[in-house]
Amino acid sequence: AAVLINGHVIGFTQATNFITGETIATGPWSYFWLTNDPECAVCGTNTMITFIIVPLVAGFFTLFFSKLDIMIRGDRARQPIFTVAQPEVEAENYTFKGVETE
Repeated sequence: AAVLINGHVIGFTQATNFITGETIATGPWSYFWLTNDPECAVCGTNTMITFIIVPLVAGFFTLFFSKLDIMIRGDRARQPIFTVAQPEVEAENYTFKGVETE
């Protein structure tokens, strides 16, 4: 979603290889290739906007889908979806030096 939104914000419609001039991609997903210029793929104001917009969009959708999950699943949404085996926490599983156990 961040690639689509960011590409739309800066008006990016076509990714072109700066060496060969070949069109890599066109359309809404073309900003994924991040082709600004031949010297630095992560320099310039357009790319700076990328590093601002992407975390904001990611944060928004994280909160949005978390809220949606809680609305649909209720209290179960606050529990892990997948559980893994956890060791039992009991004193006899450990050796404590200098501590007496009953």
